[in-house]
Amino acid sequence: PRPRRLLILVDVSGSLRQHTPDLLRVAHTALRAAPARTEVFTFGTRLTRITAALAHPHADQALTSVSALVTDADGGTAIGASLERFLANPRFAALARGALVIVLSDGLERGDPAPMVRATARMSRLGHRLVWWSPLACSPAYRPATRAMSAQLPSLDHLGGVRDLATALEEVRRLPAVLSGRRRTAARHWPTTPSGAPR
Repeated sequence: PRPRRLLILVDVSGSLRQHTPDLLRVAHTALRAAPARTEVFTFGTRLTRITAALAHPHADQALTSVSALVTDADGGTAIGASLERFLANPRFAALARGALVIVLSDGLERGDPAPMVRATARMSRLGHRLVWWSPLACSPAYRPATRAMSAQLPSLDHLGGVRDLATALEEVRRLPAVLSGRRRTAARHWPTTPSGAPR
């Protein structure tokens, strides 16, 4: 079968300041591995397509190019508005259709979570699989218990912990099972209350 498109959306908001360079390195590695079928965007309070800037073969130079392009890094968080903006652009929405969509974000939406939940549900319908990688989920104590994360969990095919290349590699090893398994099963594996444990 023909390889699927890979769409990566990287959260660059202030709550992820310490993780942003490593998350961009994860996206850079994925782009270098499959440049012809990978697209990368960042979002914080706005949406930026960074595929061309991130394509430099050297990661440090690529991140410098991205830094010059992305104007909302380390700022506020508007995940729902950014995802809705992506989906409202027909050219961008077409990139998600039938693709493996990976969102690198802590999911800490500031404000009404409804736009984020709606956008995630639509992204899930468009894509072949929707995977959410959060640095917070690297902690054994993490639970997707915020209003936004718990409400959007039923739209996710997988929720995993990624904070750097090493943890990304661990999650990549899980992708074949995600891609061949049943859809939208993340909620079955993650409790949303502190007393539970991932199954």
